[in-house]
Amino acid sequence: MEAVPVPAQARDGSHLGPIEIAGTDLVFGVRSVEGSLTGSTSDCERTLSFTASCKTAPIIEKMPLDEAPVAFAKMMDGRANMRIVLVMN
Repeated sequence: MEAVPVPAQARDGSHLGPIEIAGTDLVFGVRSVEGSLTGSTSDCERTLSFTASCKTAPIIEKMPLDEAPVAFAKMMDGRANMRIVLVMN
């Protein structure tokens, strides 16, 4: 199977348009198509190991659980600082 050119990518790395792949190429070629926004399992393991070895900590913004709708709106509006973590009241 030939490689399918990907003409453009969104800011998050996802493909902007459809990719055409014949079903027979997938089935009879014993192939698959996969995607991930966060990387593979080994990527995550290496990232966690690096983080632990450097004793880094995440930058988070804590908000009470009862303010979840406000936190969600803040995230969707792009006003969240790094990650918002909901904490029990």
